Amino acid sequence: MVLATNPAQKIIILPGMCLDQALYAAPAYKKLDGVQFLSWPRHQGEQSIAQLAQRIIREQGIQAGDIVGGSSLGGMVAAEIARTIPLSKIILIGSTLDRTHVNPTLRRLHPLSSIISIKALQVLAAAGAPLCRSRVLTMFGRAEDTFILSMCQAICSWPGNPQPSCPVAHIHGNRDRVILPPTDGAEIIAAGHHLIALSHARQVAAFLKKETTPG
Repeated sequence: MVLATNPAQKIIILPGMCLDQALYAAPAYKKLDGVQFLSWPRHQGEQSIAQLAQRIIREQGIQAGDIVGGSSLGGMVAAEIARTIPLSKIILIGSTLDRTHVNPTLRRLHPLSSIISIKALQVLAAAGAPLCRSRVLTMFGRAEDTFILSMCQAICSWPGNPQPSCPVAHIHGNRDRVILPPTDGAEIIAAGHHLIALSHARQVAAFLKKETTPG
């Protein structure tokens, strides 16, 4: 639960690397008062998760006491934001504080050609929510190749934030093969793959409500 009530508190949830706010289009998310679901800004040459985090801080006016989270890359960016802003909470949705939990296949993509990398990422993205493949690929098609490739490389060099100074709320699918599920400290969704925000929207929305409700 949130540690304190703050009427000015922002609650920001970011998407995955190849995705946008349509990841959170299910009706269950629309019932969450005060939660902002964002798309990534247009790529302006950011080459690291730290650079992307600083841009999100500036553009969204993130301040001490806010809650920031996200799916996959979005959770990593939230963890990076917490390195410079004392957040109230980080929310990880199929994400991680440590890049070593990322599938080794994804971590090996950065030396490859851009065409191979994009195709491999398409396969991984579609596997993240097998029953929602067309919706995933539609979002993937809207993503900028330069952003995807830059962030794929950025993950490989990200130092992580394994011991953030704020609480962490974590929900993860037990069948996630993109970011491996933790052995403890997370709410686990049975039969959940990587994109549980899409495939298990009601469970994820309930988790977000629980973790963002003051009290």
